[in-house]
Amino acid sequence: MDTKQILDYYINIGKNNTKKYKIALVANVRGKTKNYVDFDSSSVINEYFSLTLYEEIQRTLRNAGYEVCTFFDEDDFIKAVLENKIGNLEQLIVMNSSQKGTHIGRKSLVPAFCGLHNIKFTGSNAYVVSLCRNKFHTNCISQNRNLYTPDTYIYNLKYGWISGKPTLGEKVIIKLNNEACSIGMTKKNIIKYDENSDEIISTMAKEFRQDIILQKFICGFEVEVPIIMGKNVCSLDPVGIELNNEHFLGQEILDYEIRGNHSFEYFHFKNQYPEISEKIKKNSAQIGKLLGIEGIGRIDYRITENGEAFVTDIATNPHITSISSIATAFSWLEYSYTDMFYTMIGLSIEKYV
Repeated sequence: MDTKQILDYYINIGKNNTKKYKIALVANVRGKTKNYVDFDSSSVINEYFSLTLYEEIQRTLRNAGYEVCTFFDEDDFIKAVLENKIGNLEQLIVMNSSQKGTHIGRKSLVPAFCGLHNIKFTGSNAYVVSLCRNKFHTNCISQNRNLYTPDTYIYNLKYGWISGKPTLGEKVIIKLNNEACSIGMTKKNIIKYDENSDEIISTMAKEFRQDIILQKFICGFEVEVPIIMGKNVCSLDPVGIELNNEHFLGQEILDYEIRGNHSFEYFHFKNQYPEISEKIKKNSAQIGKLLGIEGIGRIDYRITENGEAFVTDIATNPHITSISSIATAFSWLEYSYTDMFYTMIGLSIEKYV
């Protein structure tokens, strides 16, 4: 099947089961989710939905024909299940994007709980979710299969550098190993490694209580590739990131402020670079298979001016708002925002058949 046939297949499954299943929408929302541990300088709130976007998702699911129960907190969802307040769990599908707090592995809590109680959920299992949050581990796995990875080094607060470190003068970008949405990312994270860098990296590891990775910095385009991972697999067209009306980002990055404020636009990368697009679409699907991603995922790249691609991040739970790259890629194929949710739900239903 081609891409549209695959999407039509999952959309039809989603459309044909609106009366059979109820959706539990579990997500952290700014101003609604309470009592969470946070970082001092770079809040995890960047990963939370605004109330407006959360309500848009809720409204879209209801307009699609699904009954929706909403939870702003993982604890509330778990409590509702344990106290039998949701109803027939066999007819429930959990759509989760919650990750309250700062602890490593936090996004795996709801998938693990659902697995324990035989509750259907969209997306990947708890192991795969945690694996793909670990940038260094996924880089090592992908590198082992020659799937477009940049040179990457890891610093651990207890052990220091593990398995090598950058050479003096090498241009690198400093990242938190287990975070997304550009948490901890500023323009100062791009450095030329020198004898003073270890102190900066150690301080960052202490502040954010996790390993730090350094990756070879790629001057180039930034591109996101949505992947559809079911019994049928495909990649959607790559979504290019545009900053200040520029397609080629060069030395620029999506730092914490730019990502949090959504101060960027999208462009159809394939229209300008069809050969590179096909190459990274194939690579993205292969990564999805290799890592065991299920449902809708996303593989992010930096691509040089010469067309050399490097995987920079992997998302098992990419943003699903109407302003996301996933929704944009669906719209380029003339599918609606509602169709995106039918696809997500169709993929989930297929998983449990």
